[in-house]
Amino acid sequence: HQHPSKGVREGVHWLLSFLPTSFGPGHMDEFSEFIAVLLPIIVAGLSDEHETVRDVALRAGQVSQSVT
Repeated sequence: HQHPSKGVREGVHWLLSFLPTSFGPGHMDEFSEFIAVLLPIIVAGLSDEHETVRDVALRAGQVSQSVT
């Protein structure tokens, strides 16, 4: 279920783009446990009607993929 506010959806994806690095070096295996939960959110963002949400979702997906 998507939030009706574009700003909230964009903000969630910004959070997801910085989440992997917040685990710190040596703890990326802990982040990997969340991929199954985060992936559907990121994919939904990639198909959002607003380009800014799609752009940030793409960044979140790239960051998440690069650390796993």
